[in-house]
Amino acid sequence: MSTPPQKAPPRLIDGDTATGRLLQAAADAPLESSPVRRERVWIRMHRRSVPLRFLVPAMAALGLAVAAGWNLLADPLPLPPATLVFRAGAVEVGEELWKIAEVGQALRFEDALNVGGGRSKAFARFSGGGAMFLADTQGTVQTDRGRVELRLPKGEVIASSNLLTIIADELRIEGTDALFSVKVAMARGVEVIVYEGLVQVRGPGTKVKLSAGQSWSSKLGPGPAGGDQPLLPLVRALAKPGGAQAPLFLESPGDPEIFLDGLSLGPGPLSLLASVGAHTVTADEMISEQVEVKPGITPQLKLRSAEWAEGLAYDKARQLALDGRPIEAVAGYEPLARGTGSRAEAALYEIGRIRLRLLKDASGALSAFAEHQRRFPTGALIQEVALSAIEAQLELGQLEPALAAMEAFLARFGASERRNDVHFLQARVHAEKGNCAVALRLFAGLREDPKYAADALYLTAYCERAVDDLSSAQMHLRQYLSRYPKGKYRDEAKAGLGRR
Repeated sequence: MSTPPQKAPPRLIDGDTATGRLLQAAADAPLESSPVRRERVWIRMHRRSVPLRFLVPAMAALGLAVAAGWNLLADPLPLPPATLVFRAGAVEVGEELWKIAEVGQALRFEDALNVGGGRSKAFARFSGGGAMFLADTQGTVQTDRGRVELRLPKGEVIASSNLLTIIADELRIEGTDALFSVKVAMARGVEVIVYEGLVQVRGPGTKVKLSAGQSWSSKLGPGPAGGDQPLLPLVRALAKPGGAQAPLFLESPGDPEIFLDGLSLGPGPLSLLASVGAHTVTADEMISEQVEVKPGITPQLKLRSAEWAEGLAYDKARQLALDGRPIEAVAGYEPLARGTGSRAEAALYEIGRIRLRLLKDASGALSAFAEHQRRFPTGALIQEVALSAIEAQLELGQLEPALAAMEAFLARFGASERRNDVHFLQARVHAEKGNCAVALRLFAGLREDPKYAADALYLTAYCERAVDDLSSAQMHLRQYLSRYPKGKYRDEAKAGLGRR
């Protein structure tokens, strides 16, 4: 019986088998790999001759691996090197096609982060820390044997990490348990500032060790760290993983600085990964709201306007004063008075008025009125403030300064509807000082004013008795009792006339 002819075995690349499809895909793949992959060396192989006897078990192992469905020709898929946890302003991510970056987004191995100008910034969190990318910055976060690498072709980052290497220009900046910044600037080269921990800078002809409080420039050499960096608290907070987190979007009218649980985030709009639970969001002194962060939901908190918040605070303080709680009312007005909003002038006046009328603190009231006149010399309440300041001076017994302030008021606001208020105060002060001739002249001009006629008539008689013009005094006392039989001075008028 003859042996049937043997067919040549098919090539591994041929046929519809797992191995064939695998090898065909490898053969069809383009020779060019991505620029990022070209820069990296994952495995170094030393060429040497291999005895033939070792190839048989190796091929057997290959067959078993293929049978098990393993793709030995593809690179192992690396875990995402970083996650975007904070974004403010214009932030994009991508390799060739840029897309708007969103918080919670995993940055793939090839992805670069591109931060726009102005006050834009973004924070990428990775194993062991994170980095804040400032405005006009572009960089890529990668991993190499457990250590994080950040390639920085342009811009500036502030990093907090226990194992991080930043590659800028031809330098490797390695931080160990460090909080530091790296800036790539055309004029000054690469600049490194260390705030905490240790940093080493290595490169062609360069080997520098830096500790906290030191800086170094590739063009200028070593130096001190310089001034404070206001973003450090935010960088520290974002670098720490916080358990269960979910996205939160924050926006506020105008351009105020936004705070989350007391931590400054900068001006909005912005978004971040926040811990699940309740948070307090504030902006300036007047805007404060609560927000609940829940998994699967992105709360979008648009803070109310500062004008609305100021109006609410002003009304609350006013009601406290009406309810007989003047100390709390002053405390409510004070943040408004310190600010620059539309309620500042009125709030400062109310503080002085409450101190004068309700708290009987003429000295504190006078200080508030003086501050008002300094800050709002042409304000809508300037006349009221000037008169209230005069009243406080009279309470303190400062008669001469009060008279001088009255003259200044009449010189500036001669046509004011409040001029008779000032004339009456002048007449009272002159009468108290014994200048009855001046007082009588002023009272005469007030006896036709319905607001002051009764008081001016009685006080005219008072001054006439003081200068021994008793007949005129009695005449005016009789007129007072005739016109105002229930007036507040009726008992004194009757006593002056010898009546009961």
